[in-house]
Amino acid sequence: MPVITKPKVPISDKPTGVRDSCLLLGYLSLIIQAFLGLVILLALVTKRLREKPKRKMQIFMYDITKQLTGSVAVHFINLLLSILLSTDEPEISINSETCTKIKNITLIRRIFQKFVYVYFYGDMSTRDDDDGEDDKTQCSWYFLNLLSDCTIGVYLLYFIIGRVNNIFKRKFKFQNTESGNYWELKIDKRLVRLNRFKDTDYNSIISINGKIIKDKALLEAIPEKYKEGYNIKLSGPKFKILLVQTMIFVISLVIMKLIISILLEIDFIGGILFHMTDEILEFLSKLFKSADIFFVMFVAPLCLNIFQYICIDSIIKLKPNFKHTETNKLLEDSEEDLNNNFRYLIDKVSYEHFNESVPLLP
Repeated sequence: MPVITKPKVPISDKPTGVRDSCLLLGYLSLIIQAFLGLVILLALVTKRLREKPKRKMQIFMYDITKQLTGSVAVHFINLLLSILLSTDEPEISINSETCTKIKNITLIRRIFQKFVYVYFYGDMSTRDDDDGEDDKTQCSWYFLNLLSDCTIGVYLLYFIIGRVNNIFKRKFKFQNTESGNYWELKIDKRLVRLNRFKDTDYNSIISINGKIIKDKALLEAIPEKYKEGYNIKLSGPKFKILLVQTMIFVISLVIMKLIISILLEIDFIGGILFHMTDEILEFLSKLFKSADIFFVMFVAPLCLNIFQYICIDSIIKLKPNFKHTETNKLLEDSEEDLNNNFRYLIDKVSYEHFNESVPLLP
């Protein structure tokens, strides 16, 4: 949920006190956010139940963990930025190394004090001299941040996460970066048969977490070059793979948030959007008392966050491949190629009752 920062756009010349104080932080907000989190979790569970095919529970929990970790990280980044932007450095006229250290220590102490005050007691506007203006604008600014993150932010994230993924995979040689795929695939040559085992079946062996699988559909789905003489080992879901993908997801969220912040800092864009949201909330406040506060603190976060989490869940989950492509022509077996070669196997272990009637290669 976005954290309020004081807008740099012009504030309308309406009389102070037109709108009641909009308390968006503190204990009441924490209770509301906990309730919203529960509703969002129920929405994601409902989405999973209606999926065809349906993700296995452990895979689904990994996807939720990734998304919640990203949301918490961005929340605290927003909170820290809000505190930093509202913190005035102490004035020290003497230019010396000692005074510089005192200045830095004082600044850090003030940031920490404001962090505690903001998160547990209320919004920072109560400590400023222009309380009226901040009370009047914080609802509008909060709603604008929330609306931007849950609409254009989701659209940006769809493109950013793919680019960040490619950078980590190609530049930094990270493995298992495909979002939603938490399985580690290894393929080894089987030992040469001894004479006393000459009647032993030499077909490739598929094992999942050490357990040999004799599934006809899986064996038939193996590319021709891997059907004999190989040990195909699949292990997971791996927590270390979840950590790598979560790091990529958080970085993508931060980049998305920075782009949104830059767009809102542009006077033309931010000014127009801010005044539009301000007029909408002003209209709601005239319907009945505190209607705008109820809309900003409950209705808007509920609807927009459900929309955002469901969309992001569709972005980060593993997409089942119902059309298996010809892979025997591949010359090099990179990690990406192997995942494509054995995609049916990965889909099979990631989804419940994955459709075995999927057309296989002839």
